[in-house]
Amino acid sequence: MQIDLPTAMRLAGAESLALALARERAGEAQELAREAEYGFLPTLRPRVSFFRHEGLTQDTGGEFLDVEKQNTFLGAGADLTLDFGGALFRALAARRLAEASSAGAEATRDGVALDVIEGYVRLLVA
Repeated sequence: MQIDLPTAMRLAGAESLALALARERAGEAQELAREAEYGFLPTLRPRVSFFRHEGLTQDTGGEFLDVEKQNTFLGAGADLTLDFGGALFRALAARRLAEASSAGAEATRDGVALDVIEGYVRLLVA
């Protein structure tokens, strides 16, 4: 069967596990960068707190009393994060990571292409 270089490149690109993995990593890094851009928005989080006290406590007159008390809170609230510097840094770091992952995917693609070309040349020589 005859094979030419474009066919060999197409076959290697379609079946290269390393190339598919590099593309997925780049896609994941892009999504993390998009997520980091929303770091300035307030978040809604559930809150649960529980406090219990057993033993001695002092009243305003100075006497010690043996008490037992507890307090429970369950609810939700909006938290507004004002860490602008941290949010900016996280967004910048995520963008840089996405750029690096894209470059890594390109390098993997080039490495696969080089392997295919070397194999093709060895076939031609043989």
